Amino acid sequence: MSVKASFSNVVNVLLDWDDVHNGYHRSWRGVSCDNHNFCCFNRICQI
Repeated sequence: MSVKASFSNVVNVLLDWDDVHNGYHRSWRGVSCDNHNFCCFNRICQI
């Protein structure tokens, strides 16, 4: 969430990053899960 808070002057970027209303982090835009290592990581290339 600190990454999301660090963005400025951006409309709707990471709007779905909401740990209060959507705690299922794997469904957030830019987050993907590796089923082999069960590790979530950020895959946002550009904003």
